[in-house]
Amino acid sequence: MFVVDTSVWIEFLAARWGRESTLLREALHRVNRVRLCGAILQEVLQGIREDDDFRRERQNLAQFRYREATRGTCLRVAQLYRQLRRKGVKVSSFDTTIEAVCLENGLPLRTCDRRHFEPMAKHAGLKLA
Repeated sequence: MFVVDTSVWIEFLAARWGRESTLLREALHRVNRVRLCGAILQEVLQGIREDDDFRRERQNLAQFRYREATRGTCLRVAQLYRQLRRKGVKVSSFDTTIEAVCLENGLPLRTCDRRHFEPMAKHAGLKLA
């Protein structure tokens, strides 16, 4: 099981078959391998321009197990964000939310944009798959 970052979903939906999007395509054929969280769901769906595409992808993404951000998650996000900023690491709230969900659930993250998440792996223990 793993969480798939927005960057991988974008490649997958655009049919750009890089390493990560190909691994996602293969994982989709296996039951219960891919997890989503709210930040990823939001980022993927808000980037879709056409209404028909939005409705289709919203329905497609509904099949995946969802990891909710709880109050504890939000507190952890704030702590992680502050910790990383103190160390000079620039991060976004979306990325730290994704990180916190992964850490809380013991799930590795697959991403095409490792430069966003490598500092989190280095300083906060995020596992990159």
